Amino acid sequence: MGSISAATCRVLVIDDDPDYGQMMYRRLQNHGFETCRASTGREGQAKVTEFGPNLILLDIRLPDIDGIALHRAFKIDPRTRDIPIILMTGEGYLDSVLEATVQGLHAEPVYLKVSCDVRGILERISEILERPCCQGEQTEASTGVARGASRTKVLVVEDDEDVQNIYREFFDIHGAEFRWVLSRTGDMALAALRDGSGPFDVALIDWTLKQSTKDGLQVLQAIRSNKATCDMLAFMVTGNEYERDVQAAFETGADDYIFKPFREEILLARLRGRLHRKQQEAPSEPEILELDGLKFHVSSRAVVLNGNRIDLYPTEAALLRQFLANPDRLLSPDSLWHAIRGYKSGSAGKALTIQICNLRKNLGAWGERIETLRGQGYRISTSLPIPTSQ
Repeated sequence: MGSISAATCRVLVIDDDPDYGQMMYRRLQNHGFETCRASTGREGQAKVTEFGPNLILLDIRLPDIDGIALHRAFKIDPRTRDIPIILMTGEGYLDSVLEATVQGLHAEPVYLKVSCDVRGILERISEILERPCCQGEQTEASTGVARGASRTKVLVVEDDEDVQNIYREFFDIHGAEFRWVLSRTGDMALAALRDGSGPFDVALIDWTLKQSTKDGLQVLQAIRSNKATCDMLAFMVTGNEYERDVQAAFETGADDYIFKPFREEILLARLRGRLHRKQQEAPSEPEILELDGLKFHVSSRAVVLNGNRIDLYPTEAALLRQFLANPDRLLSPDSLWHAIRGYKSGSAGKALTIQICNLRKNLGAWGERIETLRGQGYRISTSLPIPTSQ
């Protein structure tokens, strides 16, 4: 399908915030769009007539006219009703947008200014302008905005403004690989997971969320307990260095644990490593792994032993999955840790020993099948006598 030439596309930015409005104006121009700005609703109405935009970026909080009311006015007027409109807002006014949506507002996706996903907005503009109803007599050329490539979508849960700025710079640099949404509280993060902002591929979660009713560990628990999100990657990114906290995070289902302050190249390597491992997971693995009365349901991570449900922590379930997928095979501590965490760690031995000990305990007599070969690793044996009870 042909794409519109940015040089022939006109975008009107209606926003009274001088910093954000100017930033969007400048970025759009840098990508070749013909751009016009208005700082009030009435000025925006006049510019629509004068400028004839192909698309409008509209802030919902304007000094003279409510942005949602202005959106409705544009959609009622036959001269402007076919112009696509992308709404922009601050966090404090998102409820107004949701309420208006319930009442029948039809708009392109709403962007939170605080997340500042400029590349995402530019990509969305290009997608909208490629629609046949928007192209008119436009010529075929490239806009210079990435399209079509699959980008990893990341949910960032972070309340520290300095760290938010680090993320903002990181995702601006690596925007070709990642899209991101920022949530400053645990409640906002869970709302983003529910309201269609996802689906997300990765969550980067701060543990201590001071202005939230839910801390990072509770957000992680909610992610793992929801069937729709239980398989997404989740990293704890925090200043908590206590061993008990690290263990609690992994037992709750964290895929990785990154200490603050972190180096951006380390974050990038961890993200790429975990995503690569997930993509390389064998798609041919059966839905149910079985061994002598024990069934492991891969998609739900449910474990049933002799008809009885066994509750395991996510890390224990991940270990059991590796053992069942490799019966009678010796697995080194490094290979096990890499399989469940996505990277090798020379200091993983103690944590792995604890997790395997807990797994054996939760499986009762059946757990005796998990053998320790001192100095070599672990394996699950199929030759031991079949246990008659848990």
